[in-house]
Amino acid sequence: MLDEDTVAGVDKFENFFVNRLPVGCEDVAEDDPTATKFNFENGYLNGAAFKLDKINQFFIGEVGTSIQKTKLSQNELVVFGTTMGGIGALLPFETR
Repeated sequence: MLDEDTVAGVDKFENFFVNRLPVGCEDVAEDDPTATKFNFENGYLNGAAFKLDKINQFFIGEVGTSIQKTKLSQNELVVFGTTMGGIGALLPFETR
């Protein structure tokens, strides 16, 4: 978990990804808690009540085994380890 709405992960296809909940999904779930339960019946979103928005995806070249969010001096970054012993760090840019 990067924050309360954002998650980072790795998959078996050697990809690192960051996904986030769509804006406003908390309001819909709070207004009518049973409304999200039966979305699969009307064909909306292929059965998922809420799908995650893809923020970033990066091919790391090895299968990732661990991810840790950490702080280096003033900046927060994500450090990951791989099956072959590689260690990588992903640091977000402050500006575009």
